[in-house]
This record gives sequence, structure tokens and C-alpha cells, in this order.
Amino acid sequence: MITIDRTEFDVIVLGTGIAGTMISTILSRNGHSVLMIDSGVHPRFAIGESTIPQTSQLITMLAKEFKVPEFQYIGLDSPDALRLHVTRNCGIKRIFGFAYHRLGEEHQISEAHQFGNIWRDENHLFRQDVDAYLLTVALNYGARTPISVLIAHLAFGAILGGFYTPRDGRQRARSSPPPVLGFVGVGGMQRPDASSCLSVAVSRATNENTYPQ
Repeated sequence: MITIDRTEFDVIVLGTGIAGTMISTILSRNGHSVLMIDSGVHPRFAIGESTIPQTSQLITMLAKEFKVPEFQYIGLDSPDALRLHVTRNCGIKRIFGFAYHRLGEEHQISEAHQFGNIWRDENHLFRQDVDAYLLTVALNYGARTPISVLIAHLAFGAILGGFYTPRDGRQRARSSPPPVLGFVGVGGMQRPDASSCLSVAVSRATNENTYPQ
């Protein structure tokens, strides 16, 4: 049994992949209480492993703007800091190459594309380790998460108060004022735009129960 040590949260984030844990870390680091909900556990398989210079720049900007230095290890301080502080299982990516092959024919150079990173090496992330690391960072800044919570129902009432119903049938996270939930990752729920995810900082949700593993 995993017990959440508070009964009210400013933010509920659905999903503990890279996006979910990073926004949870930023909000927690800057004084907001965050509950992360995910149906799975870490480490786990995930795709989306290649970074480009713009990605690393953005992550570093987030690290500096929101005072989360741990993000730097997967930002512009990578790949060296990534291997030193996060995991040695990540690779180095210097080029993105794509080619179209026609069966039984010699490859045509006009049907290929090559994008070099130009000014720095980039990362081929081993997502199992990186995602688990970012979850740990979020927890270290005060975010909370139950393990393996499957949401069976999500609804908003006439006054926009929200609740979700896990598979155990016990409704939780009633709220007033309403929470704005950050739907991150893939699945059957709609993902809001980035402004919706960031606006959760001003809302509040309540959690009245403990969560079974």
C-alpha cells in the first residue's frame, strides 16, 4: 500500500513519461503540490529517443528559467553529463539519415536525406533509464505519485468540478475550484495544448484516499 502524504494538490498530471515528469518537476520546484497518475511503473519501454540541438536548447532553457539544474544533464550539458549523472546506456547521435530503397534496384541519392547536428553531438536516449531518472527528480522536488493506477472514468460536472474514478470504483480528486489536468503521453484521453498544461498551477484538486499498488 502506497499512502499519499497530503489530501490536497494544486495539480494533477496524467502520465509519468518525459513530458509529465518534467512539468511535474517544474511545478513542484516552484512551490506547487503535484499528484502524478500513471497506469504503469518504471523502468519501462518507451520510444522517442533521439534529440536534436533545438531539443537540448529548450531543455536547458527550462532548467535555467525554472531553476531545475538536473534538466541540464539531458540538455546542452549532454551527452557527457548524461552519461556521468543519469545513465551510461545512452548513445551519441551525430546525424539523422533517411533513405528510400526500391526492391532490387540500386539506391538513388536523390531519394535520401541527411541531417547533421552541425555544432554538437546529440543523444540517443535509453528511455527506460532517462524516464525513471526524471520521475525520481520530480519526486525529490516534492511531487507525489501512486503506482499502477488505472483510471476508468474522468468527468467534469456543471460547475466544472472534476473527479476521476480508478478501476477500484472509488471516486477521488473532487475539486472546487476545478483542476486543469495535464494529459500527457499516449492513450485514449485527449491531450490539451501546452497553455492548458501550464495553467494547472492556479487550480486545486483534492485526494481523499490512499492508493493500492
